[in-house]
Amino acid sequence: MSTKPPPIPVENFVRMLAWSMRDIQSEDLAMLGEESFDHTADLLGFLLAHHVDRAVRQGLYRSYQPVEDMILGLRGTLDPWQTTSRLGQLSGKTVCRWDELDTNHPIHRGIVYHADLLLGTNHLEPHTRMKLEEGVEALKCARGTTHDGELLFRQRLPHHLPEYQHIVRICRLIQQSSIPSEETGELEVLDLREQKKWMHIIFEGFLYKWFKVSLRRSGWKVRQRRYRWSEPNGQSPRLPALITDIVLEHEAIQRAWVIDAKYYIKPLASSKQGASMVRSSHINQMYAYMQSAQQQHPSWKVGGMLMYAQPSNGAFGVAHSVHNFPLHAVTLNLDQSWQDVLEDLQELAERMVNTPVDA
Repeated sequence: MSTKPPPIPVENFVRMLAWSMRDIQSEDLAMLGEESFDHTADLLGFLLAHHVDRAVRQGLYRSYQPVEDMILGLRGTLDPWQTTSRLGQLSGKTVCRWDELDTNHPIHRGIVYHADLLLGTNHLEPHTRMKLEEGVEALKCARGTTHDGELLFRQRLPHHLPEYQHIVRICRLIQQSSIPSEETGELEVLDLREQKKWMHIIFEGFLYKWFKVSLRRSGWKVRQRRYRWSEPNGQSPRLPALITDIVLEHEAIQRAWVIDAKYYIKPLASSKQGASMVRSSHINQMYAYMQSAQQQHPSWKVGGMLMYAQPSNGAFGVAHSVHNFPLHAVTLNLDQSWQDVLEDLQELAERMVNTPVDA
C-alpha cells in the first residue's frame, strides 16, 4: 500500500508557497489562475519559462569571459608561443587573449542545468516544454553541468536585474524536488506535494505568515519562540532546542497561544483497541512548549493548538487539558477551494483570539 499522501490541488500548493516562501509573486498568481497543472514539475517549468522570457526581454546579464582566438592583428594579450607553434606568422594572424562580455557564464549555465532537469521528465505539458526550450535557447550559453547547478546558488546575482532573483528561487525549488532514481541513479523530479518533509515546511511557513498578516492590527503579536530548558546548576542541558512554529501573544490581556503545525499522512495514531487518538509525542511536545511559555510569562493564561494539515477526508477537532493547560487539536482541510481554506483558517483564528484560553 502506498504511503504517499493524496496530493492537494496544485492551486492550493502554489498559494501556500506564495505565503510561506515568497517564491511565487502576486503577478504569477494572477497568471497561474488561467492555467491547470497536474504535477508541480509542470508548474515549475511554466514559471521558469515565464521568468526567463522576462529576463530576455529586459536584457540578459552579461559578464566578462576569457576569450582566446587567432586573429589578424593584435588584441588584448599576445601569446607569442601559441602564435609561433600554430605558424600564425605565415597567415599574418596572431593568437591573442582578452576578456569579452558574454552570456555564457555560471549563472546562465546553472539555470539551463535546472531547466534540463525538468525537460528530462515526462511531466511537462507540450506548451510548457516548448516555452522552456525556447527560454534555454535564448540564454545563449553552453549546457549546464551538475557543478554549474550547484554553483548557481552561490553566485552574486545582478541587483539591477531583479528577475534573476525569481529565477534562482524557482531553480532552488527544482533542486529540492529532485532526487536520484533508484534504477538509474540519475536525478528525477518528483511532485513536491508528495514529499511530506517539504510540505511540512511550506504548511508551517504559510500558517506563520498568514497569522502575522491577519492579526497585525488586533493587538496580538505573532512570533516564533526559542525557549531554553531550565537547569538548576546553570549549565546548558544536552537536550533538543524548544523552537515553536507560532506563538500568539497579547500583552494587554495577558494571553498566549502556542501553535504547532503538523503535516502527516495519518495525523492520528491508533490505540490497542483500534480507536483513533492524538499522538502522545505531539501532546508531550506541546506540553513542553506551553510550560516554557508559562515560565516566560508566569501571570499569563497559556494554551496550545495542534494544527494538522488535512489533505483528504478525516476532519477532527479535539480538546484536552494537559496539566491545567488547555490543548486543542484541529485540522485544516487543504483539499477544498482556496477560498474555503482561508475561511476555515479565519474561523479558527477568531475562535482562538476571541475565546478565553482556559475556556
